[in-house]
Amino acid sequence: MLNLSADEQAWVDEFRRQMGEQYPDLLEDIIIFGPYSRGVSDPEVDMSTLVLIREGTPEKKDAVADLGYYVDLDTTLVSPTLMVRTMAEWEEAKREWGWIYQLAHDGVSAL
Repeated sequence: MLNLSADEQAWVDEFRRQMGEQYPDLLEDIIIFGPYSRGVSDPEVDMSTLVLIREGTPEKKDAVADLGYYVDLDTTLVSPTLMVRTMAEWEEAKREWGWIYQLAHDGVSAL
């Protein structure tokens, strides 16, 4: 269960909105993991966030991450730590129990 502050929820909502405008049909999920996924909201701790996109090049993934950091700097005081991965990368991480999956498998969808 997520227990996001008003600023944290505003970041999620604005990031989702801007993704829809700039990259329609690309966003698959936003997964919050770490302490935030366990209901602990702490302004001293970065909000660990996995952004899953349908497909994309390394450059596209960097652009999505940059968008997330721009939203952070422009609208809220939230400090997200963003990892952007394609669905294919996420499926591979699940099959191999890769480090990404190990970190984020207990995460909570913020969509």
